[in-house]
Formats: sequence, structure tokens, C-alpha cells
Amino acid sequence: MQYILNGGLTPAQPPETGTPYVEVLTRNDFDARYGDLVQDSLLTRSMEHEQHCKADLYRRYVLGTLHVPDKKELRRRAWDCGFYLDQERLLLVSDGPELETLLHAIDGRQITALRTPAQALFELLEAMIRGDEDFTDAFEDELERREADMNDSVHAVPPDLDRYLMRARRELMVLGRFYKQLSQVGDRLAECTNGLIERESLDLFRLFSHRAERLHADAAALREYALQILDLYQSRINVAEPDHPDSDDPLRDFHAADADRRLVRHEFLRHAGTAHAARLPRGFASRRRSRCGRADRL
Repeated sequence: MQYILNGGLTPAQPPETGTPYVEVLTRNDFDARYGDLVQDSLLTRSMEHEQHCKADLYRRYVLGTLHVPDKKELRRRAWDCGFYLDQERLLLVSDGPELETLLHAIDGRQITALRTPAQALFELLEAMIRGDEDFTDAFEDELERREADMNDSVHAVPPDLDRYLMRARRELMVLGRFYKQLSQVGDRLAECTNGLIERESLDLFRLFSHRAERLHADAAALREYALQILDLYQSRINVAEPDHPDSDDPLRDFHAADADRRLVRHEFLRHAGTAHAARLPRGFASRRRSRCGRADRL
């Protein structure tokens, strides 16, 4: 599918000569139609072997890959996209339907005039994190609810809380890594000073990088918050049954200092008298929301 850039994404096939455009292709179609643009099928080979976000600058073009997690199943599903950018076109390569869906979400909601391929790439990256402040806010609200449920009773040990917290930490790790890599992509594109990307778009990529970095910081803070609640949960387990560990306790067979299993040194907390004080300071949510509020968005 091809779109001309005339203030929006207007379907057209084929676009007029000299008109900037965006085209969506499968990997096979890209190699068949544009294989001469990139030596040794470099883009599609990168998509096969690299599952992360990156951008590489060349003399006549920019190549990149995007590995986008599904926010409904952060640990299990993701989709991949490759891109080729020059002054005339933005070629987007993906074998799934997610890319077309994302492009449809851009039209009418774009920030830029959408008249250059670089602006189209910026809008695509921006669409990947649009609304993610609300997503991380919802994640935080659920963590706060779980903590409140546990604090309702001094000896409350909610069932399966440990499993939820460890799953949440893994999901936040995936999300944080995605944001960090997007921030690096924005930084890399902002460094393109060979004329492939116009000056205005360089500034846009720089701003995008800052926004992605803020989201990365939020995901890291929430991951730490989940660890603090897990810490408190384990201390409650120790207080409730210090001498008779439950054979069904999923934490019984794990050493507390095993960082690979995301567990903490809970045995020190009881002696330090800090077992019941593990939570973020009040006002964390409001400060984070104000930092990522609409006034601070692109």
C-alpha cells in the first residue's frame, strides 16, 4: 500500500514522480521491488536476526528495525517492522497487520504537516507510544491497590500476590527496554546531519527521544515499586509462619538473594525493623503524571 504525503497519508498507487510517499511492503516484496536500494538484503536480514529497536545512518539512506511489544501481552507477543528512509520515500516493511493499523491511527492526529518522509517516520514512532502515560498510570494504580489490600491487616498475605508482582516486574522490564531503545533511535536520527533529514525533523526526533526516556524512567520506577511491595510481602510471610514454611509456598525453594528470580534479601528486613515500611513516597503518581502531562507532550 502506498500513501502520498500531502498534509496527511493519502492512499495513491502509484504516487506521482517526485512526490514524497510512504509505502508498506512485506519482506519478500521489499527484496523483490527495492532490493537494489540496499546491499545484500541488509534490512530484511536485520529483521530476521535482531529483535530490538535501532537506526543506522548511511550516506544515502537510513535503515532501522522496530520490535514493538503488544501491551496486552507484554511478555509473549511483539511485532517487527523495518524501515528505509531517504529524501524521497519511507519504506515500511512488515509481514503482519499491525503496521497498517498504526498508520490509520496517525491520519488526522498527526503533529507535523506530514509532507516529508522524515516527518512520517516521526509520526510512526510517536504513534507507538501515544497514550502510554495513561497505560503506565493504570499499571501504577493496580500496584497501589495491591499494596493497599495487603496493608488492610497487619498479617494479611493476599493469595498469589508474589506471582503477580514478579510478573509485573518482568512486564515492566520489557516495557522499559522498549522505551529505552526508542529513545536511542530518536537520538540516532537526530544525529543525521548529512541532509537526509530536514532540520525541523531533527528537532522532532530529539524531542521524541526525551519523551521516550521519560517513559523509560517511569517504567523503571514502577518496577522498583513492585519490588518494594514484594519485599513487604515476603516479610509478612516470615512473620506469619517463621518456623513452619508452607510446603506449597512458591518462594520456599528459592534463596532470598537470588537476583535472577527477582527475589530480595528479606531476612535482613526483619532485623532492621523495616519490613513494614516498603512503599514509594506519597505523591509519586501525581509528580509523574505532571511530568508527562499534556503540556509536556510533543
